[in-house]
Amino acid sequence: MPSNIVMFPGVNNPEAIEHKSSTVTSEAISSIVHILHNNGIKLENNNVELRIAGLIKLLKAIVDEQLGLDSSLKAEIKKLELLVEQDI
Repeated sequence: MPSNIVMFPGVNNPEAIEHKSSTVTSEAISSIVHILHNNGIKLENNNVELRIAGLIKLLKAIVDEQLGLDSSLKAEIKKLELLVEQDI
């Protein structure tokens, strides 16, 4: 008899946490794209597209880190934090 496995979010369920991270990141990206489009910023421009892609990678890494997932961009996030601190 097949058993149904219910996945609860939490520390013991990395798949559920990864799903949450992907959902949060997707919603944020959707909002960013919508705002840019509504303000006349064309994402079809290769330069803008590349910069937005970098932003998305950092956003995903920050969300992952906040949810307790490992990120390969930890060093870049730290550099960004230091840069921002210099401006404060």
